[in-house]
Amino acid sequence: DFNDAIIRGVLFVPLFTKFLKAMHRDALSKEPSSITKFFGSKPMATLGSLAFPMFIVHGPIGQIFYKKIIAKKLWGKPMPHSFFPFYLAIVLGLSHLVNEYFVKSKKVSAIGGQVAQTLSGWTSGILRDS
Repeated sequence: DFNDAIIRGVLFVPLFTKFLKAMHRDALSKEPSSITKFFGSKPMATLGSLAFPMFIVHGPIGQIFYKKIIAKKLWGKPMPHSFFPFYLAIVLGLSHLVNEYFVKSKKVSAIGGQVAQTLSGWTSGILRDS
């Protein structure tokens, strides 16, 4: 009986590493294969830029629709499995908004830079990039 850690460490990580190396080598070749072109396409790059915002928003949105105690108060019951495509569309839409108006925001970036400078001062430069 294999557990998840064994499967991940022994099977998935080496296979995924091999896949990434092959994709990287193919991307640098003169004529990349169709799968490499697909992963480098504009729609895939756009979906990739939504990965972090989706990671942030999917949990709270899922709680609203699927967590029994919350969904019962809001909707009378947790949403059925047939609602999942709508949940996915909501998460994608909100992720796009978070990406456009928060992640890409110059104001947010400036505040993050100020926080990094403050933390660097408090830690005598320990957090500095070398």
